[in-house]
Amino acid sequence: DLAAIKNADGVPHIVKPMSEIAGMLAAQLGAHFLASPNGSGKLVGKIGDIIPPCYLIFGAGNVGRTAALMAHSMGARVIAFDTNESLVRELNNKYSNLDGIVFLLYQNTQLQNFLKEGDVFIGAAIPNINGLAAKVLKQSDLKHIKPRSVLVDVAIDQGGCFESSVITTHENPIRIVDGIIHYGVTNIPSIAAHTA
Repeated sequence: DLAAIKNADGVPHIVKPMSEIAGMLAAQLGAHFLASPNGSGKLVGKIGDIIPPCYLIFGAGNVGRTAALMAHSMGARVIAFDTNESLVRELNNKYSNLDGIVFLLYQNTQLQNFLKEGDVFIGAAIPNINGLAAKVLKQSDLKHIKPRSVLVDVAIDQGGCFESSVITTHENPIRIVDGIIHYGVTNIPSIAAHTA
């Protein structure tokens, strides 16, 4: 059992690299489905004076941080949220030299101010003590999101970060809810099985 192999801090060795793979793929999948026929037709990247798409990422642990850096490297604008104030401060200091990426303290009361900005939403919230992911987006929030945006719920294995998420498959990876693309495939790293 690979999860039984732990480092000195008691954290399974396999978790960090699998989380990083999941974060990288989440950013790439968001870009893919955003430019797909079901998506808004926006290319993630910096093209002339066109304002690049914006990623909103919920959770700044290994998955969220890696997704944020991958999306930024592809040319997206990135806003990543986390509930850990010291982590948010640390990441903003660490990546202060990167233009177009910011880490913010998650506050549900201010969330609607950001929803209309997002093109790709990545759910990477860390599960709570019951092993379930926090619901950072409610079904009612979808009406504030641009049509044909993309929600990639990396936490779907733990019940999902988005209330409107359901498990999908590699064969049928998306479903559309209220005009928003939802990606809910479990075990995202299996897409890159060789690397994983």
